[in-house]
Amino acid sequence: MNSVIIYVVACAWLAVCAWQDWKTRQISNWLTLPAIAIGLLLRLAGFADEPLWLAAVLSATVLSGWASRLIGGGDAKITIALALVSPPLAFFA
Repeated sequence: MNSVIIYVVACAWLAVCAWQDWKTRQISNWLTLPAIAIGLLLRLAGFADEPLWLAAVLSATVLSGWASRLIGGGDAKITIALALVSPPLAFFA
C-alpha cells in the first residue's frame, strides 16, 4: 500500500513539473530540490525496496549526461529524485 501512495504522489509531482516546464521552459528548484531531499529521506527510512546501489548508478549516469549536456538540469533533478524513491520508476519515466 505504501508503494501505491508513493507512486500516486510521484505522478502528481511529475504532472506539476511537466506543467511548469511547458509554461516556462524550466523547472524551479523549489519543486525539485525538496523532492530529492524527500526521496533521500524515504530511502533512508526504508521505504524503498530496490538496493541503494541501483539508485546511485542511475543517479551517476544522469549526472554524467547532465555534465555532457545531453540531459537538461530539470530533467536530471527529476530523474535523480525518482531514482531515490524507485529506480524502475525513474528508468521508465
